[in-house]
Parts: sequence; C-alpha cells; structure tokens
Amino acid sequence: MRPTNAPPPPEEEPSEPRHFWVQVERPSTSNPGGTIIEGVERHTDKMVKVYSLDEKLIGSANLLPGQNVNDVARRIITPV
Repeated sequence: MRPTNAPPPPEEEPSEPRHFWVQVERPSTSNPGGTIIEGVERHTDKMVKVYSLDEKLIGSANLLPGQNVNDVARRIITPV
C-alpha cells in the first residue's frame, strides 16, 4: 500500500452542550431532597462525552447504532 498525502477525514462536529441530571438517591427522612449528579453532554453519531459543570471531562463512551444518547450519558456519570 502506498502512503498518500491526503489529510485525515475531518472529525464530526459535536452536538450543542446539553445539561442533564441523574437522581442517585431518592428523598428520604434523612435526606429529604434526595441526591442528584449534574453534567453536560455532547455527542456525535459515534461518541458521547460527559463534562462536569466546570467543563472538565468526566468520561466518554462509544455510541452504537440504536443506543439512546441520554442512557449512555447517564451511565457515564453515574457511579457504580
């Protein structure tokens, strides 16, 4: 195979940032407000990236055909 001088294909432009939150603890008598985790998600057709509210990358994951962006973003931000 012969090397080419062609530039690599351009990366996809990510979506606009979308703020979201996940409830990780339901309200209870000891924690009446419950607990949520907040993040910002940006995605392309192939990748989801989640950032903290101060714009630090929390994590990323491949987005497979048929997967829901919201579900993937929630899995990234939710602690195990």
